[in-house]
Amino acid sequence: MHIDLKELFELQNTTHDPKIIQAILENVKQSSQEGFDYLKFRYSLMNLLKMNMDVQTSIKSAYMTASTMGLNKERLLGSLAFYEGIIQKQKEDFTITLRSQILKNIDGPKAELQKLDHLREENMRKIAALQREIDGIEDKKTELHKEIEESESKIEKRRSEFKAVVDHLDTLINKDKSLFIELL
Repeated sequence: MHIDLKELFELQNTTHDPKIIQAILENVKQSSQEGFDYLKFRYSLMNLLKMNMDVQTSIKSAYMTASTMGLNKERLLGSLAFYEGIIQKQKEDFTITLRSQILKNIDGPKAELQKLDHLREENMRKIAALQREIDGIEDKKTELHKEIEESESKIEKRRSEFKAVVDHLDTLINKDKSLFIELL
């Protein structure tokens, strides 16, 4: 059974970064469980909802069908928790990567800026013969400021996009969990 995870998690028509969506969903796909799990249950549920069934009837109908394949409430909620764990692990991995990028692309250049400021002060004390060297340092500082701004902007955009996708998934999964707990 092929399941379109973008459609399953309602991400096919969003403005979220497609690369982030693809990376997250690829990880979910690679980690998917054997047998009838949360993904297959949600897929069945979504298909029933497309037939204009109400949510409660759709959940109960999907559950009745799934129970004939060995799925019970405990296994469904366990599977749901498994996928929550995958998303949580991706959040943690992303945070580590983000910190590394900040260290490399922001803190490193900032430290280099401090060194350049010191060098500039030394050269300002020298005579006019060193003016060319001072001008080169100023150019380098301008370039580093631009790199820092670009890096900060890119990192913040990636963080915001990632957070938006993860928040969407968390909300959707938590809504499903609440519905399943309440109705099953």
